[in-house]
Amino acid sequence: MRIGIIGCGAISESYIQSLPRFRGMEINACADLNRGMAERLSNAYGIRRLTVTDLLQAPDVDLVLNLTSADAHYAVGREVLLAGKHLYSEKPLALTFEQARTLQDLAVKHRRGLGVAPDTFLTAPYQQARAILESGQLGKVSFATCRVMNRGAESRRHPHIDTQYYEGQGPLVHQGPYCISTLVSLFGAVQRVSALSLRSEPVRRARDGNGEELVFDVKCQTTYQALLVFENELHVSLTLSWDVWSEGSSAIEIFGTQGALKLPDPSNYTGALELSMSPGGAQQVRDDESFYVAGATTQKQAEDFYRGLALADMIRALREGGAYRCSDFLGVHVVEVLEAIDQAAQDGSVLEMKTGCISPQQLTTIDVEDLLA
Repeated sequence: MRIGIIGCGAISESYIQSLPRFRGMEINACADLNRGMAERLSNAYGIRRLTVTDLLQAPDVDLVLNLTSADAHYAVGREVLLAGKHLYSEKPLALTFEQARTLQDLAVKHRRGLGVAPDTFLTAPYQQARAILESGQLGKVSFATCRVMNRGAESRRHPHIDTQYYEGQGPLVHQGPYCISTLVSLFGAVQRVSALSLRSEPVRRARDGNGEELVFDVKCQTTYQALLVFENELHVSLTLSWDVWSEGSSAIEIFGTQGALKLPDPSNYTGALELSMSPGGAQQVRDDESFYVAGATTQKQAEDFYRGLALADMIRALREGGAYRCSDFLGVHVVEVLEAIDQAAQDGSVLEMKTGCISPQQLTTIDVEDLLA
């Protein structure tokens, strides 16, 4: 599969370094509205630089990897599909449910593949957790919690911190997709949503990469608390916050009648599982070789190795037939849930989801190895 990249920011380098590990793909071109960023990437990795228009028309580009900012995902994705290319988008697929459904409809109309990040839930800890969950070891599971709490773009050293606090941005857009995708992979589709939100500071102060102080207005909500009810009637309490100085409490915890299981921060590629089968008896779960890939155990190793895994899985499906795990169905459902959380927080409503989504097929070490070059 011949790939063109639109969006030459920092994450593009992570993909470029990872994709050669997987078979059946080559990067043929890159483009960015910021010519300087495209030139930098082109010079660093020897990739042909094109304008966005020329890349969309290029006969040697079959699939476009959309790495633009979240507010551009829909507009760029739409042009990609109208140009007859397959599309794999960074998360989220779009900022509104209507936009996401439009992209899905275009993909069907033009018979093109449509995939979307994140792929973190495909990595070892979350796949092993799913195996434990499905084994019945925890007994009947009726509720869980999911928390991603930190100091926002400041703690992630984002190059343009203030842009993360524009209207329509914030933790729901930037960290919500990790949580919802992981929860759907574990429990299936979300059925209904209620939520609360707040903006703790109207103005924030931070330091940019050069150490210069930034003072900027906060135009989005910075903390969300939601209750998600899944189709299997399991309840999940979800907290997304950029108002927390300590990051140690980000995790997913699953509670059953026979035990509890703690998963790492769902925005990470790795981390330990903790299993509690008696009060106060939490023990770290031994890594299961059915899911762990040698040499990809630290966060940096796992991110370098797994970035692009979902794209490789999508390309396999396009080549051989069958389903792929980070599909349009998952991406559209995630956007619907995120939009519902925001709407419910605004008006106090309880919203029923219109879309459904089955849990993506489990991914084992054997499956990963089959994708490698």
